[in-house]
Amino acid sequence: MPKVRNLTTRLKTAHEALDNISEGQTPKAMMKSVNKAAKIVKALYDTAQKVEAPKTKGTKKPLNAYMQFAAKHREEVKKTLAKENNGKVDVTQVAKELGRLWRQAKENNEVPDSTSAKKAARK
Repeated sequence: MPKVRNLTTRLKTAHEALDNISEGQTPKAMMKSVNKAAKIVKALYDTAQKVEAPKTKGTKKPLNAYMQFAAKHREEVKKTLAKENNGKVDVTQVAKELGRLWRQAKENNEVPDSTSAKKAARK
């Protein structure tokens, strides 16, 4: 990242170049001062465009009860489907099977409630 002091100095130089323009100057001299200031400002703009804002990773939400259930059972479901389909496992098949298992678990009250899922996510 460019130093602020350097950028400030360059801006002052551009400002001085524009301040040096007077009514008594020839148009050629005026254009020279304006072009000098424009080059400095363009260089500063280009430098600013190259500076990237630091990439921050957003805070992740804790996994809900279904996502924890799916993460826990996904590999088991993949292995079962691979045996049934000669090694071919489609993502949609896995999702459907996980959904079916989730509904069965909910009907049998084997699913942890959302508060216990939140507590597990905090750990």
